[in-house]
Amino acid sequence: MAVTFVAASTVAAVAANPPTVNLTLPALNGLDIIIIDISSNNIVEASNEIDTPSGYTEFGTKHEVDGSAAADDRRQGTFWKRAVAADSGATVTISRQGTDTTLLAGVASVWRGAVREGSPFDATTATNASNSATGDIISFPAYDPVATDVHVVYTGWKADDATTALADFTNDSTTFTIRNDQEGTTGNDFTYGLWSANRTGAPLSAINATATGTDGACLGKAFALIPFVNSSVTVTTTIGSSGTYSTPQLWEDGSSADLTTAEKSAAGTFAVAALQRGETLTWTTGGATAKLLETDSTGAGNGTYITYGIISGTPGAGTVTGGTSTGTCVSTYADPLNTGVIWRGECQNQEFSGAGTQLTVSGSTSASTAYKECTTVAGASFRDHANKLTNALRYDSANGCGIRVTGSDSEVVSMNESNARLSSIQCQAPTINSKALNISGADPLVEFCLCEGTDIAQGAVLAQGSGILRNTVIIQRGSAAASILRGGIGVGFVYNCTLVASDDLATAPTAVLECSAGGTITVQNCGLFAGDSTKAVTAGSATFNFTTCYSDISGTSGVTQTTYGNEFQNVNDATRDFRLKTGAAQIDTGTTDATNAPVDIVGTTRPKQAAYDVGAWEFQALGSSMFLTLGVGR
Repeated sequence: MAVTFVAASTVAAVAANPPTVNLTLPALNGLDIIIIDISSNNIVEASNEIDTPSGYTEFGTKHEVDGSAAADDRRQGTFWKRAVAADSGATVTISRQGTDTTLLAGVASVWRGAVREGSPFDATTATNASNSATGDIISFPAYDPVATDVHVVYTGWKADDATTALADFTNDSTTFTIRNDQEGTTGNDFTYGLWSANRTGAPLSAINATATGTDGACLGKAFALIPFVNSSVTVTTTIGSSGTYSTPQLWEDGSSADLTTAEKSAAGTFAVAALQRGETLTWTTGGATAKLLETDSTGAGNGTYITYGIISGTPGAGTVTGGTSTGTCVSTYADPLNTGVIWRGECQNQEFSGAGTQLTVSGSTSASTAYKECTTVAGASFRDHANKLTNALRYDSANGCGIRVTGSDSEVVSMNESNARLSSIQCQAPTINSKALNISGADPLVEFCLCEGTDIAQGAVLAQGSGILRNTVIIQRGSAAASILRGGIGVGFVYNCTLVASDDLATAPTAVLECSAGGTITVQNCGLFAGDSTKAVTAGSATFNFTTCYSDISGTSGVTQTTYGNEFQNVNDATRDFRLKTGAAQIDTGTTDATNAPVDIVGTTRPKQAAYDVGAWEFQALGSSMFLTLGVGR
């Protein structure tokens, strides 16, 4: 959203010695920023202020310059506030201190489209311009705000003791347009100019603003408003015995029915304890209802915003009441601070297990910027474990968060919602015909996961929705399976994954990858091992494009055959460990991919040696001079 000028209102210079004058604001709404520029003569005594109403903040410093006479002096003070409904058409009283004949004037300008929280100004705002004590030119220096895209505003005042009204300000750059001019009608005249323009990238060059007149001081300020860019708000809650939700499914159930239209709105200051997560909120004005997802604190009297999923209607400014708690807050304006919610659950370091599916992600409308993400809290993943470089690369809940099903014909996690994400979690389905993952929603992302399954008909992982699998280990532990990974839609991407079957299964899987839906699947830097060189790398009608992959099976373009037992620490089912070992053909033979695989499954930065390794594990010789203590890539 670009910042735009809405309107301006002025109060002209008045008779001698006015202690205060009233300025009437133009029509505005709750998205607007009010900027009031005040100027007075005689800097010896004058000090410009806003008397009423409260809520205005001065920014920059008061700026002043001497003219050739007291009547030609000029002082400038600038104040701002974020508008509320009561400000539209309201009266603002401005003042100056002093007992002489100092004159007083003010201009209120209204701007729309600036950021909606905190200060709307760039860090280099309120830059004082150079000035002229007796001339008629304000020389604004070159201006380079910190933010790349801002809306720059120039304001200028000129005093003159001529009895005729001054001409409008003009400027010698066609980049800027005059927005408002105000002239006095007494012998102590003034004029005011305001220009603005969007700055996108390059610094703004110096400009000169000219006011026709024989004497009188000129002065001005330049400042920049940061435009609001709508983005999703992230709601993060913990999952576990001492978390916000005790199980992954309860976390999922706590989400909004429509993540794309969920909102975060300012709500004054209210007692957070009076509102309850998950309750229905009702807006007094308009009657909209919504599910409360989050507030900004847990203590009494310190809430300032609410995040909610809309059930019906359009929330507006006014009182909001909790249906269960009966607590209230006041939404300060109709338009939200953010639209769209990323619903993130972070599992604690424990195992979640049961006979049936432990997490079904479904029921919400989602998008690439508003989605559900299940991951772990810091320190809770197998990726965070102190011995992650020496731990066997297989499911082990002693090493970090695990989700496990104990019943047959089930699945650990069912990702039925588009754009859902799963990361840093171990998933195990050790019983008959059970899958680690069933992915049916479009455009999922699964990364940094350990997945073990036994489903012989549909694979250890069934990926029915197009999406991305990366830096993940998938282990098929069921005998005579059709595949290790099965695709239901022939569009997808598999990067730096290790797809293996235990080498001592009674019957190896028929194929490593299977997809009968047509389309194209991209597979890069993957280890693809069935445990039997007579089996197939692929099955089905889809087109598979392989780049720098390795397998124990020959005959596929882009896939190099190697001996299974030479690649990994241990390939037997009981003691499986799919870390690469010294001499593995997959070491230093992969394709560089800083987008999808800058780190491996436990956070080791790639490449560790000469080139990327193939598969989920980046090899490093422990105990050598190359050993480093590594952080976890998230």
